[in-house]
Parts: sequence; C-alpha cells; structure tokens
Amino acid sequence: MNIRESRFKNMDEEKYNLAGNCVHGLDDPYFRHRVCYDATEMAGIVDEYSNQFLSGDEFIQNVNWSYDLMGLPADNMYEFAYNPYNDIYWAYNIEDDIHYFFVKDSINENYKDTITVKSIKLSNILEEMLSEPGLKGKYVYIGTCMNSFDEYGECMHGAFYDEEHFFNSWQTADEISKEEFWSNIDPLSEMYDELKELESDPEYPAEYRYNPNDDVYFIFVGDDTHYFFINPDSLDTLHDTEEEELNESIKKIKDNFKRFL
Repeated sequence: MNIRESRFKNMDEEKYNLAGNCVHGLDDPYFRHRVCYDATEMAGIVDEYSNQFLSGDEFIQNVNWSYDLMGLPADNMYEFAYNPYNDIYWAYNIEDDIHYFFVKDSINENYKDTITVKSIKLSNILEEMLSEPGLKGKYVYIGTCMNSFDEYGECMHGAFYDEEHFFNSWQTADEISKEEFWSNIDPLSEMYDELKELESDPEYPAEYRYNPNDDVYFIFVGDDTHYFFINPDSLDTLHDTEEEELNESIKKIKDNFKRFL
C-alpha cells in the first residue's frame, strides 16, 4: 500500500475530504489555495444565499466525515450546506461556532506537486543566473506582474509571497532616479536591452523604485507592466524557504489525516 492509499484507508475517494476549519485554515497554504484566501472570501462561501442547505444524512453521503474530530453529524449540533459556486461542502458547529470545509482531494497530493514544481523552477532560475558571467552584486530580472503569479495569486519564483505582497511592496517602495536604477542592474540580465528601449518612449515615462525591505528593484514602463529585479544571491535563501514550505505542508497533511491510517 503506497502513501496515498494509506491516507485514504477507510475513506471513499469519490467523496469530499476535510480541508480545514475557520479557526486555523487561513494559516495553511493549501487551505488558502483550495478553500479561500481570506476572511472576506470565507464569509462569501458560507453566505446563506449562496448555499444549498442539507440534512446531516444528506451531507455525509457526500463527504468523508471525521467522527474522531467532529463527533456525530447531528442536525441539532451542526448546520450543513453545499456551495455549488465554489464546489465546497461545509458544516457549522453551532456550539463551538466553527465552520469545517470539505473539498475534493484535500489529501493534498496536488498541492505537494505544485510546491515541488515551484521549487524546481526556483532551482533552475538560480542555476541559470549563477552560470552567467554577470557582475557580482548587480540585480537581475526575475519576472513581471503579468507572469509571476499562479491562478491562486501565489508568487511562482519567491520574490514575493503573493500578489498582495507585490502590490504592497510596490506601493511602499522608494522612488529612485533612472540613473540609480540602471547602476544596480546587471547589463547581462534578461530584459535589459528590451527595457532600455521601452523606457525611451516619451509618451509613457518609466517609473523606478526600490524596496529595501524586500530587496527588489522595480521598473514600470509604458506597456503597463511592472518588472522585478532581485539579487541572485538572495535566491539561495528563497530556495530554502520553498523547501521548508514543502516539508511543512507535507507534515500538516500527515498530521491532518493520520487519524484515518
């Protein structure tokens, strides 16, 4: 029996699985990916006008109920509902005031794969950058606001956590001169020549910024795009962070589902 099969022991793979609850869910990257990103989105999921309310018997026909964690699925203890817009089942414990959310495949193998892919991408970026004979200490292109984030808004290369982090980083960055910006950019970096050409358009003057907290240089040019430049030396730390995130997620998966083994 492989790891995935062992986690599904005594579980119906066709049913929805417990992904987390409203108390700790937003601390879990997978929960933010698969259920909701913040408290506002969570409130929308459980809004009464967006749901089909069910009896306990109807509910457990569609989910792998955790008796050890949640007790009996009794109608006098829980409210049960299905949100067809988000494809999420949820149960509300009336006494404890806790919502539990059930989704397809919360066993989380896909999320593990996602983090692994991100880690591999980061390794490739690091290898390519360090193989170039660029100037040590100079910053290199790593992505833009258009190609750096996945469908969940998470950053795919590690310069930021997510789209919100990027937006806040840009808003709080220091405005700098054109000369200061280019003096810190590796002339061998990807997009160097292209951006030099783009910034020359007088109709759309470029903006230059640097955020010392995130150690990122920005240039915003006429094609309505933010370009990010980072110190390649920092990618070592970023790669370690990706590995830590992967290991922590796997640990959470095991802890969350060990009661089914």
